[in-house]
Amino acid sequence: SIERFIGILIEHYAGSFPLWLAPTQVNIIPVNNEYHLDYSSKVYELLNNSGIRAKLDDRDEKLGYKMRESVTKKIPITLIIGQKEVDNNTVSYRLHGSEETTTVTFDEFKNTLFNSRAFEADGTFVALDGDKVVGFISTNARDDNPKTSGYINTFIVNKGC
Repeated sequence: SIERFIGILIEHYAGSFPLWLAPTQVNIIPVNNEYHLDYSSKVYELLNNSGIRAKLDDRDEKLGYKMRESVTKKIPITLIIGQKEVDNNTVSYRLHGSEETTTVTFDEFKNTLFNSRAFEADGTFVALDGDKVVGFISTNARDDNPKTSGYINTFIVNKGC
């Protein structure tokens, strides 16, 4: 049944889903809502229009609390938007499980998200229809069996992105 399958997936990933499977793929956190919310909203809209499941955390909480909550919820990518990002039209992101923060232009971030394997250890590629995400292909790179390693084993159509 589908319920058992979902239970197996949750157990396998221990709730830390890969980017293609995560309910929320990107969490956007403005440092200060008064100064950074407009740019954060723009980034949110651009990501959602591109088919990425993003969430804008515009609550009036401390930055550390929001970041800790993002880690606790095991969201694959957290974007931090501060004054430097607003001034330079960039985004700073942190991958789940990493302490390293990387700053790039929004276009570089979006292209990296769509065109590379940088965010996926299991060999996931994004299927696009123009700029819209329509599905994901996983090549099962973690499989140690030489007969199946590298073969496409999953294609998920992601119509609700």
